[in-house]
Amino acid sequence: MENTPVSSRIRLRKVLLWVAVVAAVFMSLAAVLTWQYGDSIKQLVLGEINERLDAEVNVEDIRFSLIRHFPFASVNCKGVSVVPAGGDTLLAARSLSLLFKVTNLWTGRYVLEQAKIRDGHVYIHVNAEGKANYQIWRTNTSDSASLNVHLENIKLQNMALSYVHEKANQSHAGFVEDGRLDVRFEGDRTYIAAHADLGIGNISVDGNRYLSGVVASLGLQMDLAADSIRFRGSKIRIGEMDFAVNGDIRNAESHTDYRLTISSGKSGFADLISLLPEAQATRWRDYRLTGIAELELTISGRSSGTQRPQYRLAFETTDASARAPGSDISVEALNVSGFYAGANSGSGKGDSLAFNRVSGSFRGQPFSGRLLVRNLDDPLLDCEASAVADLEALSRFYRPDTLDYMKGTLEVRGASFTGKLSRPTTYVSSGNVSWKDGALKLKGRPNGVKEITGAMTLERNNLKLSTLAGRIGSSNFTFSGELRNFFGYLFGDGEKLDMKLDLTSSNLVLNDILERDTTVTLRDTVYRIRFADNVAFTMQASIERFRFNRFTAQELRGTVHLRAEELYTERLRFRAMDGSVSMSGSIRETGADSLAMRYRASVTGVDIHKLFYEMGNFGQEALTDRNLRGQVTAEVDFDSRWSSSLDCNTDRIRATADLEIANGELLEFSPMAALSKLVKGADLNRIRFSTLKNSIRIESRTVHIPQMEINSSAMNIVLSGTHSFDNMIDYQLQLLLSQLLGKKVRNMNTEFGTIEEDNLGRSRLFIAMKGPAEDPRFTYDARGVRQKIASDIRKEKQVLKDILQEEFGKKEKEAPPQGEEELQIELEPDPDY
Repeated sequence: MENTPVSSRIRLRKVLLWVAVVAAVFMSLAAVLTWQYGDSIKQLVLGEINERLDAEVNVEDIRFSLIRHFPFASVNCKGVSVVPAGGDTLLAARSLSLLFKVTNLWTGRYVLEQAKIRDGHVYIHVNAEGKANYQIWRTNTSDSASLNVHLENIKLQNMALSYVHEKANQSHAGFVEDGRLDVRFEGDRTYIAAHADLGIGNISVDGNRYLSGVVASLGLQMDLAADSIRFRGSKIRIGEMDFAVNGDIRNAESHTDYRLTISSGKSGFADLISLLPEAQATRWRDYRLTGIAELELTISGRSSGTQRPQYRLAFETTDASARAPGSDISVEALNVSGFYAGANSGSGKGDSLAFNRVSGSFRGQPFSGRLLVRNLDDPLLDCEASAVADLEALSRFYRPDTLDYMKGTLEVRGASFTGKLSRPTTYVSSGNVSWKDGALKLKGRPNGVKEITGAMTLERNNLKLSTLAGRIGSSNFTFSGELRNFFGYLFGDGEKLDMKLDLTSSNLVLNDILERDTTVTLRDTVYRIRFADNVAFTMQASIERFRFNRFTAQELRGTVHLRAEELYTERLRFRAMDGSVSMSGSIRETGADSLAMRYRASVTGVDIHKLFYEMGNFGQEALTDRNLRGQVTAEVDFDSRWSSSLDCNTDRIRATADLEIANGELLEFSPMAALSKLVKGADLNRIRFSTLKNSIRIESRTVHIPQMEINSSAMNIVLSGTHSFDNMIDYQLQLLLSQLLGKKVRNMNTEFGTIEEDNLGRSRLFIAMKGPAEDPRFTYDARGVRQKIASDIRKEKQVLKDILQEEFGKKEKEAPPQGEEELQIELEPDPDY
């Protein structure tokens, strides 16, 4: 008993000794076997691979080992790549290990038991001509007596997978962290069983992305021949949806034949939504979805350069619901059945989408309808709908990107539409739509529309408005009429909407309606005018009060047209500025940011002070509302250029005005104030005149004033010349000195000397005023004197001719023209002028 511990230690030493001996023998044997068989096995493996694969196989390093994967012997390759002839790299991996039993070393017949591929990338590519880079297995080689390929366990670790099919416009990417393939070769057939969790990075078909970030569990059973792939009992699990895959894909030299069925059975409605293209699936990601859904996809037919297989995706939901995130708003009792079917035309002609049955309830109100779209390449649409919708709840449920808010009750009663969308002449529609207690505001618009009430009727290709009324800011409106080619405008490419409307309003403020640039301050608010090139209208307007900026008009009546990006008015009449106006003209787009405005107006009895004030002094500061009083009657022809934000290009103003001003006053006009310095004792800050007539022309930022006589309370002046928008003047003046304020200024002194009134009261002083209006330079107007003398001579000669004709019955021959004699008037120059 006392020797028991000693005996135990002795036995343990013997065991350890034997283990060491066995290990040493094993290591020695492994070294001997590696030395004896290593090189031959490596050569055998490389030879067999090169014989069986029609591709270049590159290996950075290859080693034989009996220990690394014991109890198997292994050939371990590092830096492996497989590059098909003339193609892209099919496989690139950091390591590849081929495992077989040690006993194969003595039999000389090697059977691969396992293969392990780690840290790599499999890239499958089909180019635009349909050539695939994975078709590398040689089928005409004789079976080797020394190597049978029978892989029951190929392990994939950390492998990226990519699939690009240029001809089918598809690209897919995924990642396998840990997967397994069972491969068995029997003659010319290959049997593959794949089990893996595939992390889907991207599935893209025709530019649409699907299932990004989803993990799919694969259980595929495939039978591969040289020209076909057969699926039997294969399964794919995505989320909570299990899909069964069965069928065949057969390849021929010029085409591929498909007979595949992929069915889900009964699954969750939420899982069905996750299969939508990424753009649509993202929108519904935060919704709470319940209910049952079923899918079945069948693919059959031939794929070639001119054909594609027929496919049909049938779907159905039963008692589904969708609740908006963060609210209690939901669609309940949703039942939908339909299909998406693709024809076998390579152009996509004949594809169809159908919702055979749609029904449910929203906020306690039922809705129902159906939709059929035949031939998506040139669609034929056939649909029906009936619904009562709370638009505020609907906007909160669907969250449209273009709306700030939408309110009211929209009722659709028996609405239907059918027609080939490319041919508006085939459109047939019917039904009624009403909108009550409505409101609508688009994002980026200054004001929303409130108090909307509408009653509309669908009729063939048109929408008839019994009434559409509402308020925008302080404005109100009521429309009635017809929107012609309404559905053509909605569905057609380049189709035009033509509206025939009647507009009535008790108050319309254009500032509330025009698009406003919100990047500027309120004081400098910029409004923009844009004309849609595919919208036209004719509108009879009856507006009791109209306002834009400072301008206000009452009882506005007339016709407004929009045609070919040109807005023009016809016989527009209104009361404004204590008078009346009748005008016609147009606003036409002439470029990306340019408007041409041309109007002809008749103005009667308008307060000229209010006219200049409300028109913003016509964009100039030379003569403003502060300087004018009186009533103007005029015929005006105005042509100008403006930007779309209503900035006037003063260089492009062209205007003529035949005007008459009654009971006028000229107040604190800077040229008259300057003239007061010349005519001492005359108060020219406020000049009253009973009637003034003239024809004014504006061109090149300059007002051209023909000669006119101003019979004023201060003095009588004959004036002509120019006045620029920069307040530079070039006036020619004739002063009737005999009328200067009666006795008060007779025998008065001027800067030019003492002027006595003659017996006829016709003494005149010719003066030129040039320079800035606030401080012009005065000079003797010799040119004006010559023109006056020449005019007087012509008048005297005409009087003499008339007398001779009357006395002698014939006209005296005119004397040949003589050179004008220059009138010499000497004035001592004043150094101050």
